[in-house]
Amino acid sequence: MAAGEVGRRREGETADENEKTNAKRRKLEEEEESRILILSQNPSSERVPEEEESVNEVESCRVNKQKGCETVKEAEIEDFFQAAEKDVRNNMLECSSKYSFDFEKDEPLDGRYEWVKLNP
Repeated sequence: MAAGEVGRRREGETADENEKTNAKRRKLEEEEESRILILSQNPSSERVPEEEESVNEVESCRVNKQKGCETVKEAEIEDFFQAAEKDVRNNMLECSSKYSFDFEKDEPLDGRYEWVKLNP
């Protein structure tokens, strides 16, 4: 093959590739135009429920935000923290007996395990 034939062949291949790309692009544009046409042909009454749904969602979010803004009574907060502290103390006592270690004093206890102090 001569050098000119190779150049023409490459140009031909490139033209074919461009034509295929353009055909794909035209097909996508036609599909998009048909979708737009279908949407524009639908009566507006069919689209109203979607708008109502979005309005209802916004209103429900507002109601939820208002409920979240309610203040908690000081007595409720105090009760919550007392219960939480009690749970923490009970867990520490359970772990102390389980692992033979006093976590409040940071000291080992006599029991099932023998604790060895390590130098870091």
